[in-house]
Amino acid sequence: MLRLARENESWGYRRIHGELAGLGITVAPSTVWQILKNAGVSPAPRRDGPGWAEFLQSQAQGILGLDPCPRETQEGSESKTRSPAPVEQTSGI
Repeated sequence: MLRLARENESWGYRRIHGELAGLGITVAPSTVWQILKNAGVSPAPRRDGPGWAEFLQSQAQGILGLDPCPRETQEGSESKTRSPAPVEQTSGI
């Protein structure tokens, strides 16, 4: 467990727990957390980079909005379908 933590510094205790479970090792996530903490390894390291809100804000310009617009399937027909139509994002999120 400590070897996984040291070799994969960006992994937190939940990821290490999942990897151990995949190897057939049964241990509670709280046990992994406590062992890492007792060994002086951060159980949940702070990851570099933006948080989720900051990420979405930075990607807002590239997000394409689609509006489902009704379209007649045949001329004069009562039957309609919805087709996606691009919508320009003009206001901030």
